Amino acid sequence: MNKKAIYLPTNQNTVILNEFEGYYDIFLDGEYKTVPKNDVQLLHSKIKTSTLTELKHNIFLHCIKKPLTDILYSFNTNRLIPEAHQYKPLFKFLKSDNNRILIADEVGLGKTIEAGMIYKEIDKREDLKISLIVVPSSLTLKWREELKIRFNENFEIYKTNQFLSFIDDVENFGDSKLINEKIIISYHTLRDDKVMQKLANSFFEVDFLIMDEAHTMRNADTSTFKSSELITSLSKHIIFLTATPIQNYLQDLFNILYLLDNDYFRDFDYFKKMLKPNPLIHKLISLIRNNYNLDTIKQIILENKNSSYPNILQNLLNQLLQEEKLEPIKKYIILTNLPNLTI
Repeated sequence: MNKKAIYLPTNQNTVILNEFEGYYDIFLDGEYKTVPKNDVQLLHSKIKTSTLTELKHNIFLHCIKKPLTDILYSFNTNRLIPEAHQYKPLFKFLKSDNNRILIADEVGLGKTIEAGMIYKEIDKREDLKISLIVVPSSLTLKWREELKIRFNENFEIYKTNQFLSFIDDVENFGDSKLINEKIIISYHTLRDDKVMQKLANSFFEVDFLIMDEAHTMRNADTSTFKSSELITSLSKHIIFLTATPIQNYLQDLFNILYLLDNDYFRDFDYFKKMLKPNPLIHKLISLIRNNYNLDTIKQIILENKNSSYPNILQNLLNQLLQEEKLEPIKKYIILTNLPNLTI
């Protein structure tokens, strides 16, 4: 089919690949997506054909501007065979707009491995001068050994005075292309008054930052939070790791996400509004996966509809209400799109 079109929610150019009742298959941001027809505006001009040389040139320019996310530059460079689920954070990180991710897997699922896989991939794609891992004091040796054994990466553990000296060295030789430091420090070192003062008054920058046990940063009134806010503001790529669910206070979760991306998670009231549709979305996913009848699904939607929900969710709910039968293809489309609407 290959018709040119505009994807209206983001006003992006796209190409329609297939058409079926109520939906289009489109190619957008390097991915194939199934979207409602109402979200797409056809362009009636003919698709311009290109020569093979022009095509190669355009592909080259695209790869320079936006490196491929579905091809791993670090494939087969690690000393382990990852489990299938351990690739999910990596691909999510590569497709993110802000180079940040919170990995909150349960104990035993391999968060250290997931973080290491992301680090290796970015290290292959970019020139990382300063890579920093911040962990509780009791975990510094464990992290150094894990990275050496599993990824053949040599990170050095710095005490407070060593880290202070390193910041001074970066100040004096920051333009040197020979800087390639891989460092592990503790939260105790990070929140040291001298370290915080020096970081606040220097040109120190971190290319890749990993912070383990991220739930320790949840209290905004502590020196741990303030020092974490300082180091994240100086970092380009960031990974937070935690195995502790944030179940006590929603404010705790917001504080952690604020440290991760204070542009997106700036207002707590807006954050609560963002979370509001999540219970309904998860309920619908469960009902559809377990083959509940359509009348039950519609009843749940009617009982929980809210005008404050985002338009894209409102449209999907209205489409479900109008369905007379949930065909397998429609179930697939809904289950593909619903999870993307949660925070």
